[in-house]
Amino acid sequence: PQPPPAPARGLRGPVVPAEHCAVEVARLLPLLATLSPGQWQALDPPGPPGAAATLVSSALRAVQDYPRTDLLATLAAYLRHRGRHEECAGELGIHRNTLRHRLRLLRTLLHDTVDTDLDDPDLSAHLWLGLRERGLA
Repeated sequence: PQPPPAPARGLRGPVVPAEHCAVEVARLLPLLATLSPGQWQALDPPGPPGAAATLVSSALRAVQDYPRTDLLATLAAYLRHRGRHEECAGELGIHRNTLRHRLRLLRTLLHDTVDTDLDDPDLSAHLWLGLRERGLA
């Protein structure tokens, strides 16, 4: 089967039994009405409304507020290069061992702040979109 078009992939979540479809449609319609034609929008995963946005805001605030080095640029480069150390270190103009040290700091910071892992693909996607939305990547 063909994958759904890009906007439909954003509507991921558990399969909803037919008797609950009207409730799901009512929940999604206000959100869908805010999208421009053809616009791709990162939608919150199932759960409390705004949970993903809150997690991303908390994580990015902690990374941005870290005092000793620019972890935000490191995070953006790491996500941009999909975890490839050589390309990431090259973009940042740092040695790959320095990058590894910064990534350890990032992982610890994210784990301590939002109890999640930088290598989680869902978190990485949300962080990348959060950086882009804020003009930081």
